[in-house]
Amino acid sequence: LDCDLFASLPDDLDTDWLPVCNIPVAYDVICAGLGRPVCGDGAQHPDEACDDGNLVDGDGCSARCTVEVPLEVFAGPRADVSVAELTAGGFAVCHTETYATVLDTARVQQRCPGQTLVLGCRPVGEPGRLTVAAMGDRAAIFDPVPAESDAFQVHNGAHWYYSPDFSLGFAPLGAAVDRQPCDVGASDPTLRLCWHTINAGGWRCGATTGLNGSQAWERVVMQRVAR
Repeated sequence: LDCDLFASLPDDLDTDWLPVCNIPVAYDVICAGLGRPVCGDGAQHPDEACDDGNLVDGDGCSARCTVEVPLEVFAGPRADVSVAELTAGGFAVCHTETYATVLDTARVQQRCPGQTLVLGCRPVGEPGRLTVAAMGDRAAIFDPVPAESDAFQVHNGAHWYYSPDFSLGFAPLGAAVDRQPCDVGASDPTLRLCWHTINAGGWRCGATTGLNGSQAWERVVMQRVAR
Protein backbone atom coordinates (compact mmCIF):
# COMPACT_ATOMS: atom_id res chain seq x y z
CA LEU A 1 0.00 0.00 0.00
CA ASP A 2 1.45 3.35 -1.08
CA CYS A 3 0.45 5.60 1.82
CA ASP A 4 2.10 8.66 0.32
CA LEU A 5 0.04 8.21 -2.83
CA PHE A 6 -3.13 7.77 -0.79
CA ALA A 7 -2.43 10.94 1.19
CA SER A 8 -2.65 12.89 -2.05
CA LEU A 9 -6.14 11.59 -2.87
CA PRO A 10 -9.24 13.78 -2.41
CA ASP A 11 -10.77 13.98 1.06
CA ASP A 12 -13.87 12.07 -0.02
CA LEU A 13 -11.69 8.99 -0.53
CA ASP A 14 -10.04 9.18 2.90
CA THR A 15 -12.81 7.25 4.59
CA ASP A 16 -12.85 4.44 2.04
CA TRP A 17 -12.32 0.95 3.39
CA LEU A 18 -9.17 -0.98 2.54
CA PRO A 19 -10.06 -3.13 -0.49
CA VAL A 20 -6.70 -4.88 -0.83
CA CYS A 21 -6.98 -7.01 2.31
CA ASN A 22 -10.76 -6.78 2.62
CA ILE A 23 -10.63 -5.75 6.27
CA PRO A 24 -12.62 -2.94 7.93
CA VAL A 25 -9.74 -0.57 8.58
CA ALA A 26 -9.69 2.90 7.12
CA TYR A 27 -6.81 3.80 4.81
CA ASP A 28 -5.94 6.77 7.00
CA VAL A 29 -5.56 4.59 10.09
CA ILE A 30 -3.20 2.23 8.29
CA CYS A 31 -1.29 5.20 6.94
CA ALA A 32 -1.16 7.04 10.28
CA GLY A 33 2.05 9.01 10.43
CA LEU A 34 2.61 8.63 6.70
CA GLY A 35 -0.58 10.14 5.30
CA ARG A 36 -2.52 13.07 6.67
CA PRO A 37 -3.36 13.20 10.41
CA VAL A 38 -6.55 11.39 11.35
CA CYS A 39 -8.75 10.96 14.39
CA GLY A 40 -7.73 7.83 16.26
CA ASP A 41 -4.03 7.87 15.45
CA GLY A 42 -3.08 8.76 19.03
CA ALA A 43 -1.68 12.20 18.27
CA GLN A 44 -3.75 15.30 18.95
CA HIS A 45 -3.81 17.54 15.92
CA PRO A 46 -4.91 21.20 15.72
CA ASP A 47 -8.42 20.32 14.52
CA GLU A 48 -8.98 17.75 17.30
CA ALA A 49 -10.07 18.41 20.88
CA CYS A 50 -8.56 15.07 21.93
CA ASP A 51 -7.16 11.85 20.44
CA ASP A 52 -6.82 8.77 22.63
CA GLY A 53 -5.71 6.42 19.87
CA ASN A 54 -9.03 4.70 19.24
CA LEU A 55 -12.39 5.28 17.62
CA VAL A 56 -14.55 4.34 20.61
CA ASP A 57 -17.23 6.45 22.30
CA GLY A 58 -17.66 6.53 26.07
CA ASP A 59 -14.04 6.80 27.20
CA GLY A 60 -13.81 10.57 27.52
CA CYS A 61 -12.72 11.16 23.93
CA SER A 62 -15.33 10.34 21.31
CA ALA A 63 -14.91 8.51 18.01
CA ARG A 64 -14.98 11.98 16.43
CA CYS A 65 -12.09 13.21 18.62
CA THR A 66 -14.27 15.56 20.63
CA VAL A 67 -14.20 15.71 24.42
CA GLU A 68 -17.17 13.87 25.92
CA VAL A 69 -18.65 16.30 28.41
CA PRO A 70 -21.20 14.77 30.79
CA LEU A 71 -24.67 15.88 29.73
CA GLU A 72 -26.27 16.53 33.10
CA VAL A 73 -28.83 18.98 31.78
CA PHE A 74 -29.73 20.59 28.49
CA ALA A 75 -32.64 22.66 27.26
CA GLY A 76 -34.59 22.27 24.06
CA PRO A 77 -34.50 19.45 21.52
CA ARG A 78 -31.05 18.33 20.33
CA ALA A 79 -30.06 16.32 17.29
CA ASP A 80 -27.34 13.65 17.25
CA VAL A 81 -27.03 13.26 21.02
CA SER A 82 -24.24 11.09 22.46
CA VAL A 83 -25.57 8.33 24.72
CA ALA A 84 -22.13 8.11 26.35
CA GLU A 85 -22.33 11.76 27.38
CA LEU A 86 -25.81 11.23 28.81
CA THR A 87 -24.55 8.18 30.70
CA ALA A 88 -21.64 10.21 32.05
CA GLY A 89 -24.20 12.78 33.17
CA GLY A 90 -25.98 10.20 35.32
CA PHE A 91 -28.62 8.87 32.90
CA ALA A 92 -29.49 5.27 32.09
CA VAL A 93 -31.86 3.71 29.58
CA CYS A 94 -35.08 2.64 31.26
CA HIS A 95 -37.27 1.85 28.24
CA THR A 96 -36.77 0.92 24.59
CA GLU A 97 -39.08 -0.52 21.95
CA THR A 98 -39.47 -0.34 18.21
CA TYR A 99 -41.82 2.11 16.56
CA ALA A 100 -43.94 -0.85 15.46
CA THR A 101 -44.94 -1.40 19.10
CA VAL A 102 -48.10 0.24 20.39
CA LEU A 103 -46.96 2.75 23.01
CA ASP A 104 -48.16 2.06 26.56
CA THR A 105 -47.44 5.28 28.45
CA ALA A 106 -48.47 3.74 31.78
CA ARG A 107 -45.80 1.08 31.30
CA VAL A 108 -43.22 3.70 30.36
CA GLN A 109 -43.97 5.67 33.52
CA GLN A 110 -43.78 2.50 35.60
CA ARG A 111 -40.41 1.54 34.14
CA CYS A 112 -39.05 5.09 34.29
CA PRO A 113 -39.96 6.56 37.70
CA GLY A 114 -37.06 9.04 37.76
CA GLN A 115 -37.78 12.74 38.14
CA THR A 116 -35.76 13.78 35.07
CA LEU A 117 -36.26 11.96 31.77
CA VAL A 118 -34.82 12.11 28.28
CA LEU A 119 -37.07 11.08 25.38
CA GLY A 120 -35.30 10.20 22.16
CA CYS A 121 -35.19 7.90 19.18
CA ARG A 122 -32.72 6.26 16.82
CA PRO A 123 -32.29 3.56 14.18
CA VAL A 124 -32.20 0.05 15.64
CA GLY A 125 -28.61 -1.17 15.92
CA GLU A 126 -27.09 2.26 16.52
CA PRO A 127 -26.92 2.42 20.33
CA GLY A 128 -24.27 5.13 20.57
CA ARG A 129 -26.37 8.13 19.59
CA LEU A 130 -29.92 9.44 19.65
CA THR A 131 -31.16 10.97 16.41
CA VAL A 132 -33.07 13.58 18.40
CA ALA A 133 -33.74 13.95 22.13
CA ALA A 134 -35.15 16.35 24.69
CA MET A 135 -34.95 16.45 28.47
CA GLY A 136 -37.65 17.34 30.96
CA ASP A 137 -39.24 16.74 34.32
CA ARG A 138 -41.30 13.57 34.31
CA ALA A 139 -44.33 15.35 35.76
CA ALA A 140 -44.24 17.99 33.03
CA ILE A 141 -43.70 15.52 30.18
CA PHE A 142 -46.76 13.50 31.20
CA ASP A 143 -48.90 16.50 32.15
CA PRO A 144 -51.84 16.19 29.72
CA VAL A 145 -52.77 18.91 27.25
CA PRO A 146 -55.97 18.96 25.17
CA ALA A 147 -56.12 16.48 22.29
CA GLU A 148 -56.01 19.29 19.75
CA SER A 149 -53.78 19.88 16.75
CA ASP A 150 -52.01 22.94 18.15
CA ALA A 151 -51.97 22.07 21.86
CA PHE A 152 -48.66 22.04 23.73
CA GLN A 153 -46.97 23.45 26.81
CA VAL A 154 -43.57 25.12 27.08
CA HIS A 155 -41.12 23.25 29.29
CA ASN A 156 -37.31 23.34 29.40
CA GLY A 157 -36.90 25.10 26.08
CA ALA A 158 -39.26 22.91 24.05
CA HIS A 159 -42.90 22.56 23.10
CA TRP A 160 -44.05 19.40 24.88
CA TYR A 161 -47.38 17.68 24.42
CA TYR A 162 -49.01 14.59 25.86
CA SER A 163 -52.61 13.56 25.35
CA PRO A 164 -53.87 10.04 26.10
CA ASP A 165 -55.35 8.47 22.97
CA PHE A 166 -53.67 11.11 20.80
CA SER A 167 -49.90 11.71 20.89
CA LEU A 168 -46.77 12.40 22.93
CA GLY A 169 -43.73 14.34 21.81
CA PHE A 170 -41.89 17.62 21.45
CA ALA A 171 -40.96 20.33 18.97
CA PRO A 172 -38.50 23.25 19.04
CA LEU A 173 -39.34 26.35 21.03
CA GLY A 174 -41.23 28.80 18.84
CA ALA A 175 -42.22 26.19 16.25
CA ALA A 176 -45.88 25.45 15.62
CA VAL A 177 -47.09 21.89 16.12
CA ASP A 178 -49.66 20.24 13.90
CA ARG A 179 -50.88 17.08 15.63
CA GLN A 180 -52.88 14.83 13.27
CA PRO A 181 -52.74 13.16 15.82
CA CYS A 182 -48.92 13.09 15.54
CA ASP A 183 -47.05 16.25 14.69
CA VAL A 184 -46.63 16.71 10.94
CA GLY A 185 -44.98 20.13 11.33
CA ALA A 186 -42.38 20.82 8.65
CA SER A 187 -40.23 23.57 10.18
CA ASP A 188 -37.05 22.36 11.92
CA PRO A 189 -38.03 18.74 11.20
CA THR A 190 -34.83 17.24 12.65
CA LEU A 191 -35.76 18.58 16.10
CA ARG A 192 -39.19 16.96 16.35
CA LEU A 193 -40.32 13.68 17.90
CA CYS A 194 -43.83 12.26 18.05
CA TRP A 195 -45.25 8.96 19.30
CA HIS A 196 -48.87 7.91 18.90
CA THR A 197 -50.68 7.21 22.17
CA ILE A 198 -53.61 5.70 20.29
CA ASN A 199 -53.76 2.02 19.40
CA ALA A 200 -51.01 2.33 16.81
CA GLY A 201 -47.25 2.44 16.51
CA GLY A 202 -45.17 5.24 15.07
CA TRP A 203 -44.74 7.98 14.14
CA ARG A 204 -41.82 10.39 13.88
CA CYS A 205 -38.09 10.48 14.71
CA GLY A 206 -36.71 13.82 13.60
CA ALA A 207 -37.24 14.28 9.88
CA THR A 208 -38.07 10.58 9.42
CA THR A 209 -41.84 10.09 9.49
CA GLY A 210 -44.46 7.42 8.77
CA LEU A 211 -42.87 4.92 11.17
CA ASN A 212 -46.13 3.27 12.28
CA GLY A 213 -45.01 -0.28 11.54
CA SER A 214 -41.26 0.24 11.60
CA GLN A 215 -39.01 -2.39 13.16
CA ALA A 216 -35.98 -0.38 12.02
CA TRP A 217 -36.45 2.57 14.39
CA GLU A 218 -36.81 2.57 18.16
CA ARG A 219 -38.06 4.78 20.95
CA VAL A 220 -35.67 5.40 23.84
CA VAL A 221 -36.41 6.77 27.30
CA MET A 222 -33.59 7.49 29.76
CA GLN A 223 -33.84 8.57 33.38
CA ARG A 224 -31.38 10.22 35.71
CA VAL A 225 -30.12 7.65 38.19
CA ALA A 226 -27.17 9.61 39.62
CA ARG A 227 -25.88 13.16 39.74
